[in-house]
Amino acid sequence: METLVGRELSVNQVVGLTKWNQPMVSKHLGVLKEAGLVSERKEGRQRIYSVNADQLKPIQIWIAQFQKHWNTKFDQLDNYLTELQTKGPTMNEEIFVEPSILTKDYKAPMLLVYNAWTQEQRLCKWQIQNKEIVCEYKFSDIRSGGSALHKMTMPNGNEMWLLTKYHELTPPDTIVFTQYESNENGDIVSPRMANWPKEIRASIKLSESNGVTNMQFIWQPINPTPKEAEAWEASRSQHGKGWRGGFEMLAIYLATIDK
Repeated sequence: METLVGRELSVNQVVGLTKWNQPMVSKHLGVLKEAGLVSERKEGRQRIYSVNADQLKPIQIWIAQFQKHWNTKFDQLDNYLTELQTKGPTMNEEIFVEPSILTKDYKAPMLLVYNAWTQEQRLCKWQIQNKEIVCEYKFSDIRSGGSALHKMTMPNGNEMWLLTKYHELTPPDTIVFTQYESNENGDIVSPRMANWPKEIRASIKLSESNGVTNMQFIWQPINPTPKEAEAWEASRSQHGKGWRGGFEMLAIYLATIDK
């Protein structure tokens, strides 16, 4: 039909312009005529076709309504994106921050490293760097969907309680958990450090080659506030200090086990 816009053409002229064969053009024009979209008149032995503009007006009005609707929506989207660039994310929007990724190689079988992370009797033997600090579990249900609560008693008698929620445990290579500061009842409390993310997920991926187990430790805040994200980025260079000490203690512990 586009070929007929603004002019009258015979079937043969349409064939020449579209490169379709004559039967196809005749069939197509017949359908358009039946729908009232083109008009036909005889001129000698030829039939001349043209667009029936009156029949197209209702379609144009119908399309224009949708065009106006979507133009309004696109303008609203443009305004919203401009507002985001100006004000930054709102409290209801998730903020993504890059994780901190630490790695460590252990001269131990992968299953042994996995068990050292997932068995209560092993955890207390390596996760505390200071031997004067006493580690004690109040309860432990270390499985996918389970949790554990333990305390660390300092030499001066102060206690620090930690609640660990386990999201995924897939032996012998995957451990995913979140650890929170809590009270003795397992109620989560605000972190001691100002603006520190309330929820940080740890993902451990293990792989073994030639008797050496590689551990990839991925540490990432979940849904942080803008201030929490800022505090996380500001301390990024320090993220490895606490964990690496524990990783070294784990290496020492694994070396004492009869493999």
